[in-house]
This record gives sequence, structure tokens and C-alpha cells, in this order.
Amino acid sequence: MPSITDGAIGIDLNTVGSARNHSLGETHWGSGGSEWLYVLAPAALAKGEMVGVEADGTATVGIWAKGNTASSYPGLRYAFAQTAFPASTYGFVATRGNSIFVRVHGPVGDKGRPLYTSISVQGCLSTASVSVSAFPVYGVFLASSVSAGGASQTAVLANVATIIMPMPRQGSEV
Repeated sequence: MPSITDGAIGIDLNTVGSARNHSLGETHWGSGGSEWLYVLAPAALAKGEMVGVEADGTATVGIWAKGNTASSYPGLRYAFAQTAFPASTYGFVATRGNSIFVRVHGPVGDKGRPLYTSISVQGCLSTASVSVSAFPVYGVFLASSVSAGGASQTAVLANVATIIMPMPRQGSEV
């Protein structure tokens, strides 16, 4: 787990809890060029899940898959939980960086291959666009090859991919 490099004291990127210890939306820079955003997760999050973070600091899995496009949520930021969050807890999610864990499913992905949102397994990215509802997530690439099971598999593997993530954004935002 990266450490804080922006001079802030007392920040633990691994800790989640029911008490709000920071301002929602507070950001910090970490090692490896990482950026961290403090959020509220109203529902449980698994390590590596992609979330959409709304302007109020609420992190929701699959918010872009509810029949809306990215333009339906101006200001929505994308991030990845780097530790598990129980429901109704606060903590930091990664918005950019190197060697960030991401939940991935689908066929084999080669290093450097782009990833897509997954409608069938929310919070996961897919190594293939298997649906017209899947959007490419620009700025997110596999840093190493990975096999995460078949495209129709409902069980996903956590922590199977590390990515190079300068700043993720959904395909329809470009």
C-alpha cells in the first residue's frame, strides 16, 4: 500500500471505519504517483472494485451502469477501493497511481490492453467489450498479463491485476 507523500500527518490509507475522520472529498498524494480520495461507501465494497464518486463524496459501485451515460453524472470521479469497505463506512480510494489493484473478469488480457466497464459484474472491469453497454475506461491499462476466467463467469478474482492509472475516465467522456 502506498504511503502519503504530501506532508499530511496521521493519514492511514488502509483504515476504514464507521466514524468520519476527514472531510468527504479530501484528497492526498501518495507514493508511486498515487492520489487518494476520502469517501463514504453506503454499500460494501470489495478490494479492487471500481466506484463512481459523486460530488458529495459518496462512492457507489456501478453507478454508470444504471441506464445512464457518463454525462448524466457531471463531476463523477472514478476510483478503486484498495481495501474492503463494510457498508456505511468511510475510507480512502485510489483515483490514480501505479500498481493499483483492480477487480477484473473476462478473457485473458495482455499487458497494455485497455479495460472496459462490466455490466454483468458491477465494480469489475473486463478485458473485452462484450456488450454495447460496456464503456472503455480510458487511462486504465493492465501492467501485466492476467487471466480472470470466462466472460460469462459470475465469480470474479480479486487482486488479479495491477494497472497503470494516470487518471481514469469513462469512454463517453472523451
